[in-house]
Amino acid sequence: LLAGILGAISVTGEYSTGMIRSTLAANPKRGSVLAAKATVIGLFLFVSSLVIFTAAAFAVSAIVAPRDQSIDWSDPSMSILPIVVSSLAMAVFALIGVAFGFILRSGAGAIAATVGLLFVLPIVASFFAIAGEGWAWVMDAANYLPVAAAQSAILPDGAALEGPVAYLALAGWVAAGMLAAWAVLRTRDA
Repeated sequence: LLAGILGAISVTGEYSTGMIRSTLAANPKRGSVLAAKATVIGLFLFVSSLVIFTAAAFAVSAIVAPRDQSIDWSDPSMSILPIVVSSLAMAVFALIGVAFGFILRSGAGAIAATVGLLFVLPIVASFFAIAGEGWAWVMDAANYLPVAAAQSAILPDGAALEGPVAYLALAGWVAAGMLAAWAVLRTRDA
């Protein structure tokens, strides 16, 4: 939630104050403005999440070590890889927020759209599991939503999507969002 909101407000803050006009006057190539903002926000969220998740994993490992339930640090697929992929997922969620920020230009609208895509839409899709067999395709489609794809990438054993498919789904969300944001940014006045 925080990653998506930070992505959204990193863009919409400039629109609400009118500073986007100064940014675009300083750099009239709108695609490079989008790329720069996306790169900075994505890297910031990835690195900060990596530091926070690693510190949390070490702290949890130390706390539960007396009960022999600590993290097995000798197996990178069960220790390091989930931390790195979780950090990557935070960057993806932030980039989705950045895309909605450029598309909607409204802080409240971009936050609502980001929260809707990341959290509300999966809940709505889960209601179709109750509806019966005819709606199984909705649940299958929901596996490709950003949070579900991230969960499949983080813990691939028994996941709904295979690892490469989960990574492609996450990349697809970022690519679609950035292309839509680029199209809107190029065609609208600031």
